[in-house]
Amino acid sequence: MPERAVHFGLRSRAGWGGIGAVTESGINLVSDGILILAPEATVELNVLPFMKAQVGAGYRAVFGANNPFMTNQDLSSPTGRFGLMFGWFGD
Repeated sequence: MPERAVHFGLRSRAGWGGIGAVTESGINLVSDGILILAPEATVELNVLPFMKAQVGAGYRAVFGANNPFMTNQDLSSPTGRFGLMFGWFGD
């Protein structure tokens, strides 16, 4: 097993796209281009020589959604995740 049992990390994801609202008959009411930034802090724990557990917490911030149906605040929120990783790690 690696010498350090606990590892800390920072990660960030970014993306862009679009959101919109349409009627049931398919008429486009509004569409906005949006940018998403999602920074996150993580903690990894070596469980076995071939397995790590990871917990992360962050925030998804959305920019550009400003219409009567959806706002930046509606789409932005805290995030969390838990994961198990399997393999041979060289740390």
